[in-house]
Amino acid sequence: MTEMTASSWEQALDGFEADLDVYEALVGDDSDNADRAVTTPAQLPADLGPLPSSLAVRARSLLERAHRLHTELTAARDALAEDLASMARPGRLFPRPQPIPVRIDERG
Repeated sequence: MTEMTASSWEQALDGFEADLDVYEALVGDDSDNADRAVTTPAQLPADLGPLPSSLAVRARSLLERAHRLHTELTAARDALAEDLASMARPGRLFPRPQPIPVRIDERG
């Protein structure tokens, strides 16, 4: 393994960690940041070579963070889909009016 490979892997992991920091901050932010730009996540170069054993613990930790974030986002997406589906049901937002009893004088 060359020093270049370790350096390339460190840069790739730094980019992955920075992406996770951004996404975790957005998920945990309750303010209205819908217009906040999110860049496309960095892609690992194909020619990195094998992961140096000295970086395995860090890589595993970042992967675990990514899995937790994915689980959290999936749960949030599913909850939102359920909320939206319940809103689409008739009577949910605008209840149907109840019939009002009316008396009609048929005598004339």
